[in-house]
Amino acid sequence: MASYRVRPYDPDRDIDACARVQVSAFGHNHWPFWRKAHSRLARDFVAFMGGLGNLNLVAEEMESGRVSGFVFAASPLDSRSLLNASGKIIKLLGFGMIGLPGWKSIAFRHARRFISAMSRLMREHPSYDPHTEILEFAVHEEAQGKGVGRMLMNSAVRELARRGAKQIVLMTDSTMSWRFYERYGYKRVRDVDFGNAYELATGSLSEHGYSYELDIPDKMNALQREGRAA
Repeated sequence: MASYRVRPYDPDRDIDACARVQVSAFGHNHWPFWRKAHSRLARDFVAFMGGLGNLNLVAEEMESGRVSGFVFAASPLDSRSLLNASGKIIKLLGFGMIGLPGWKSIAFRHARRFISAMSRLMREHPSYDPHTEILEFAVHEEAQGKGVGRMLMNSAVRELARRGAKQIVLMTDSTMSWRFYERYGYKRVRDVDFGNAYELATGSLSEHGYSYELDIPDKMNALQREGRAA
């Protein structure tokens, strides 16, 4: 069975591997972005999110050195920065839509619906300002179910606790890993109707966007109890 370790993200070394993880982790629901758009889109997206974060970690397989997952977090992040980031993401997608040969009509239409849905969630997120946020969290499909996600999240929580953060927030939706977050201890605080945002990608006409919060002191106590029991 493969063993993994968590280390700091190195943009020069890890950008392409993280882009592959991004495509693998979100291919089930966002394949028009990653499969039909320009081939640079995933790489540019990861570069942008990594630049926004100030706690960026990767999980790599110890034997092969292959990156199998990553987490990007920002602490602190305020609502103005988040709104500015949303504009930059739209511009990033726009560069893919305009003039780059790989972009296809279905990717454009999916992007338009998804961005519209996410904007409704972002108008109500976060619950306080400034805050600590998980910006991007992804595990390659080949490493899912092997504890990689929990290892990454534990490392992020411990470092954020060391920095003095008390609470983490994140955004996800009903097509993503919300069950993992709830098992981990995150509490859902918002539920926004996404309607048919995923129709072109999955055929679904009814999805929801979620905001979650995690109390860091409570989670640190739980991790300490788990450590004593091990």
